[in-house]
Amino acid sequence: VVLLFGICIDIGMYVSGFFVFNSYGMKIAELLLGCALVALGIVLEILADVMYLPGEGLVKAINALLKKEFGSTKIKFDMTITVSAVLLSLLCLRRLEGVREGTVIAVLAVGLFVKLFLPYLRFIRKWQITPKAQRQE
Repeated sequence: VVLLFGICIDIGMYVSGFFVFNSYGMKIAELLLGCALVALGIVLEILADVMYLPGEGLVKAINALLKKEFGSTKIKFDMTITVSAVLLSLLCLRRLEGVREGTVIAVLAVGLFVKLFLPYLRFIRKWQITPKAQRQE
């Protein structure tokens, strides 16, 4: 699954590689579009309920334990990871490296897009093929 996800990311980067934005506003718009696409992939992954990427699998496990809404748990998890990255950067490098406003926007936007998309895409579960024994239950 991780390999397939990585290939999809590489293809997406190749296809969108000819878009070069110079204005800050367009770069933010591109970031938000990317966040929406990642969130859509996460929602489809969650709805398929077959196999998860490690990050979403851990969020799903935490979510099941706490009985919370997935999107909210996703935002809190991503915020925890980001704060950890900031602290490790400051501790190890004595400066902030690799975390900027795009990271913070992505942390919030992906979870918010998941919360937005999930209710509207739940109908996909009706299309799932389940074994006959499960259908009879």
